[in-house]
Amino acid sequence: MSGGLPCGPAPYQNETARFEMNNQILAIQLSDSFSQLLRDLADEHGVELTQQSAADPGELARAAAVLVVAGGIEHEATSHIEQATAVTAAPMAVIGSATDHTAIIPLVRSGASDYFALPGDVDRLRAWFEEATRRVRFNQEAAQLADQERASYDFSRMIGESAELRAALQRAARIIPRADATVLITGE
Repeated sequence: MSGGLPCGPAPYQNETARFEMNNQILAIQLSDSFSQLLRDLADEHGVELTQQSAADPGELARAAAVLVVAGGIEHEATSHIEQATAVTAAPMAVIGSATDHTAIIPLVRSGASDYFALPGDVDRLRAWFEEATRRVRFNQEAAQLADQERASYDFSRMIGESAELRAALQRAARIIPRADATVLITGE
């Protein structure tokens, strides 16, 4: 089956695109506090850190995890967290200096999964970075696996453009990666 017309997107294309995007930690810097600490933690864990002063929807969509750095202005972080949760399901945490629960509760209610009051919570923040790094590495490995699978089961060189053939190939693409499945496609 050589040559021919493409018959639709390669299998796993959507999954690959999703995994390729989630490869960074995004820090929304409402305050310049702790910038160097975040860069040091990112370097220590070998993960990409993007620091911005406002939440960019495109960057949020590519983030494996999101940090909102409030550093004394925790009351301003709530709207940024709500914006971010509307765009991404990535874990979100806030870094600040307040230890008063009345400042922290609204942050958690708006979507933050954790709060780190620095300098006291540096070890907890380091553990959070380790988990985020594992998530980034998982996403990279998943993207590589999806690329390998797409290359192994590439039907794009088959001749045919009918909707029935495309539907059959899409079903086959979902089944083929299973080790115990056999696929037989018949027809004219």
